[in-house]
Amino acid sequence: CIGKGLAGGYQPCSAVLVGGRVVDAMARAGATFTHGHTFQNHAVVSAAALAVQKVIERNGLLDNVRVQGQHLKGLLVDRLGGHPHVGDVRGRGLFWGLEFVRDRETKAPFEPSLQVAKVVHEKAMRGGKGGGPMMVYYGQGCAGGGKGDQILIMPAYNIDSGLVAQIVQRLAVAVDAAFGEFAARGLI
Repeated sequence: CIGKGLAGGYQPCSAVLVGGRVVDAMARAGATFTHGHTFQNHAVVSAAALAVQKVIERNGLLDNVRVQGQHLKGLLVDRLGGHPHVGDVRGRGLFWGLEFVRDRETKAPFEPSLQVAKVVHEKAMRGGKGGGPMMVYYGQGCAGGGKGDQILIMPAYNIDSGLVAQIVQRLAVAVDAAFGEFAARGLI
């Protein structure tokens, strides 16, 4: 899904990306691909998408994504990678996720009724001692059968290293608070 990024969230946008190998293979085979999108050929959206791409290039934001993404990865792994209920820290650039598991060794998920990711999300939104409020996206079901909890963080392309550190600090406070609450209630 690149539509949101293309238009910077200003207007609904759609796009299809096709790699060179696919294009070459289709050309060799004489194949064509005809497809339509709900939000295609809209002049205002196209202008917004072009303007967003110009800002990304002019401000060197992809370089910042690479640099701050590595910084974010390092801090997430250092601070949360060893947490007993973080099964995985994965991502690329500035798009990162944490998977929460009952058992790190087996990657056994929590029961869906605990809503672990939602509780982490709620703790993050409230902030807490040593951390302020922040937004994380949460989901369930990644392990099948409705089980599996994960959160996503996706900071802006123009983030600086201080804010990256602040995000990880706030996230760690939320994760610790959520699992502290589960432990206090005898749920883990």
